[in-house]
Amino acid sequence: MPTAERAAEFQLALPAGPVEVLLHDPDGGAVAGRWRFPEGGARLEIDLLSPELCRVDGRRAAEQEVADGFIPWPRLTFTVNGRAHEVVSTDAEVLRRHYGREHHQEVSYATPQPFNTAFHAARIEQARRLLRGVTGRVLDLGSGYSLVGMAGPWSFDLVACDWDGEALREVLRTGRAGAAVRGSAQRVPFAAGGFDAVYAGEIIEHLVERPAALRAWVSLLRPGGRLVLTTPNRRHLWARVTGREQVQNPEHLHEYTVAELRAEVAAAGARIRHLEGLVLPLPVWVPRRGLRDAVHSVFCRFAPNHPVLLRRVVDLGRPLPWLAQNLALVAERVEPSPHPDLASSHSASSARETQRTSGRPHTVSRSRVRARR
Repeated sequence: MPTAERAAEFQLALPAGPVEVLLHDPDGGAVAGRWRFPEGGARLEIDLLSPELCRVDGRRAAEQEVADGFIPWPRLTFTVNGRAHEVVSTDAEVLRRHYGREHHQEVSYATPQPFNTAFHAARIEQARRLLRGVTGRVLDLGSGYSLVGMAGPWSFDLVACDWDGEALREVLRTGRAGAAVRGSAQRVPFAAGGFDAVYAGEIIEHLVERPAALRAWVSLLRPGGRLVLTTPNRRHLWARVTGREQVQNPEHLHEYTVAELRAEVAAAGARIRHLEGLVLPLPVWVPRRGLRDAVHSVFCRFAPNHPVLLRRVVDLGRPLPWLAQNLALVAERVEPSPHPDLASSHSASSARETQRTSGRPHTVSRSRVRARR
């Protein structure tokens, strides 16, 4: 693999055939994640942030905002042309130390980039809408500094859960949540049926055992309780136009499609009540990175003077979740039938009895079907 002391980025073309890419903890050597490309031929772009502008292969790097003396985790971004990727394993302890070292969460969540500020404001409004009417106890999983708490005040009691102790102390200090528990969203430290709603914002894409985590989250709900889940959409408009599925963040172990998310939530024992999107990524084709950076620079200068237009771009994805950059889903816990075998047996017996007494197959007329709807 090519290396450079002050390289801002370099690209590596993978050969055809089975290839594994390993991301190591720079402090130790433990594996933080593995990505497997069974068909090979993927193109990797590895970005090593630098506090200075520099040149790689004769090209000038993009502008970067990096604190003085800040040594970040090496960023691994990969683009797969028409091929699926999967995370084989991850080391939770490595990721925990990574989060602590990188200081990935700031108290305000806001960044100097105007889009991120608008996106954050839209997520707060989204939380207000999707949790409206909830009472009792609500769990904010992987809360960080608690976006749900920022969206308050609420009529329910909010419990924040994260393994970032500093963030939880800030949540309690500011009164965003009434209680805070240090724990993992992968293996939740709570008893079943103790919450009226669970909010998991941009969490599931970071987990390895996602189906198990979803089942655990649903089990935390009382019957009819509400699960609010947000996550990136792997098949957004830009990915469909370009034919490339590129992860939005190198810390995401799996990004969902709408169909995948629906299937896993249903398998976890929840009925989906609402699905919406956030941000419609408008495709703007640029042939070179230099031009892409120029477009981004102009956008960042233009957008602060046109906040209404910027917010419209963010809100365009709401009615188009299949094309949006991010998904938001509301589901409720479904109680299984106490005796499904007996119920199905009874239904079959009733149908046979009707058929025997009438002398013809048991049918339901179209008019009756329409009336029931």
